[in-house]
Amino acid sequence: MTDQITQTPEAQIVADLAQRAADPHPLSDGVWGVVLAGDARHDLIDVEPHLAHPRRKRGTISVDRPVSLAAYVNAHSGPGTALYADQRRLRVVAVLNDHVPEGDVSCPGFGDYRAVLDLLPTPEWTAWRTASGKWMGQEDFADFVEEHVDDVVTPPGADLLELARTFEATKGAQFRSAVRLDSGQRQLTYSETIDARAGQSGQVVIPERFTLGLAPFDGVDAYRIEARLRYRIGEGALRLAFVLDHADRVQRCAFDDVVQTVEADTARPVFFGTPR
Repeated sequence: MTDQITQTPEAQIVADLAQRAADPHPLSDGVWGVVLAGDARHDLIDVEPHLAHPRRKRGTISVDRPVSLAAYVNAHSGPGTALYADQRRLRVVAVLNDHVPEGDVSCPGFGDYRAVLDLLPTPEWTAWRTASGKWMGQEDFADFVEEHVDDVVTPPGADLLELARTFEATKGAQFRSAVRLDSGQRQLTYSETIDARAGQSGQVVIPERFTLGLAPFDGVDAYRIEARLRYRIGEGALRLAFVLDHADRVQRCAFDDVVQTVEADTARPVFFGTPR
């Protein structure tokens, strides 16, 4: 009997129920109330699982790029579509069956059909933010710069790599530590000086700042972000670090630009907040 019900349209399903139950009567679209034969109790039977298609759309679709969210909303939106931007979670939610305004009265929607954009930080953004403010030995710093040199905008990445490979610093007396990544050899020398320079020729001046080009999220453009270079000498060891300037502000700007892109691509306003 179950296989037969599954393969029949709703009208035939109701007829089959009538043979098994007394006084079947519709309660809502596709839901029937019946008294099972030989039983005094009432029961509800939803025939939707047996239909060829669900009665309405529901569920949550997850995407990780703004262009995908806009494309899905444009394909499935209706008068009850509303978009919400949650800056704390770096998320944009499209509720495709939200409340529909009808004059002065709002027609309520189920709110259970959604498309969710969860922005993913790029590996480059994560690497620089994680390392920001952390002191590193000269060799570790050189390895980090060499691995991420393509993200450097100014000075040229090759200059910063040269700086990482051979760095000279002063603190009363000059401390020189040169690390060659190709051979791994080290050479330490000390001499009196009042300047700080880098490079094997001693002619590359240490920059106070450098500029990176990083995309905070997958699927968005790169943003320029400034970094301050720091060095420290203590107990005969040279330590290096960099600090990103206003990384949180850059990320907020990138999120705002994502929201504006979604608004433009869907021709719908985005509300800052979370849906019910």
